[in-house]
Amino acid sequence: MQEVLDNLESWGYLLLFVYSFYGGYVGLIAAATMSSLGKMDIMLCIIVAFVANTIGSSLTAYLSRHYKKDILPFFSKYKRQIALTQVWIKRYGKIAIFVSKYIHIVRFIVPVTIGISRYNFKNFLIQNAFACLLWAIVVGFVAFSAGNIVREILEYLNVNPYIVPVVVICWIIFVAFLAKILSKRIKKNL
Repeated sequence: MQEVLDNLESWGYLLLFVYSFYGGYVGLIAAATMSSLGKMDIMLCIIVAFVANTIGSSLTAYLSRHYKKDILPFFSKYKRQIALTQVWIKRYGKIAIFVSKYIHIVRFIVPVTIGISRYNFKNFLIQNAFACLLWAIVVGFVAFSAGNIVREILEYLNVNPYIVPVVVICWIIFVAFLAKILSKRIKKNL
């Protein structure tokens, strides 16, 4: 188990970058939890997740704008979601970009929709960067704080150290499951 933790210390930031490229919660939650255990740096995790997410969604919008005819066939089964997202963007603008970071499939469809629509690309880049920063800070610090709380509880109960990684993994799964349920409810309500 120690070897796995050492590998995560070595390769964790790269894995976080790759996983956060399209807004993966689990990678940031795992990195923040590792930070609460002292294995990674929370500020560096937030910066890496922010940069990766900003690049990923901006690149998606750019490619969608310039290669619209080539990309749209891949989204043929999401026509309804793209149409609904276009309505949201027309109606809510900036808010749709911020909310999209927290809804599972919508976080990828919004940049595609921005790319194929006439939305001002410079405005999108600025709003997207701010939304990505807010996403990284909120998710990162909530997971970091939750990891600290769990660690303190385990220390208080004087639990065997070999149980900690199992509890951390269970905690990550629980938070990811909770995020998925909440994003479905938000998507359903919108």
